[in-house]
Amino acid sequence: MKKIQLLILPFLLSSFVLYLSFDTQLWLTFWRTLNIPAAIPPFSDLDSITKTLLSKSYGYDVYLENPYDPAHGVYMYPSIWLSVFDFLNLNNINNFRIFNFIIILIYFFVIQDIYLRNSQNITKFILIYFSTTNFLILERLNIEIIIFSLIYFCGYF
Repeated sequence: MKKIQLLILPFLLSSFVLYLSFDTQLWLTFWRTLNIPAAIPPFSDLDSITKTLLSKSYGYDVYLENPYDPAHGVYMYPSIWLSVFDFLNLNNINNFRIFNFIIILIYFFVIQDIYLRNSQNITKFILIYFSTTNFLILERLNIEIIIFSLIYFCGYF
């Protein structure tokens, strides 16, 4: 029962963020109220990798030109991310949304777990969970979220 309770808040917050991403106006309004400059499409950093994968599939060297993602320009991440996105078929919108949900869920769980292991001060938890930096990372869904979570689990296990 306790393990289920630990997933409730991360699940609810992840569901809320994903729900916001379904409506462009809602997405922009929500992030604007938090003084976060919202990008379209939602989760634009991960979306740029799917667009880059499309450029690569048409034979472009994405490190030199990336015509399917002109907003972000040439590809800046290691090629492993293209392989992961291709393997998981994240060009499919449903797979992409499920992937986003799982990444956000894990991220919220990690933050919550760090708090529960290190402090019982609710003020610190609120400052970490609801910080501007955290919101910006979530809005863009940076790869750094995945790296942070992987490092956490490597350290944990």
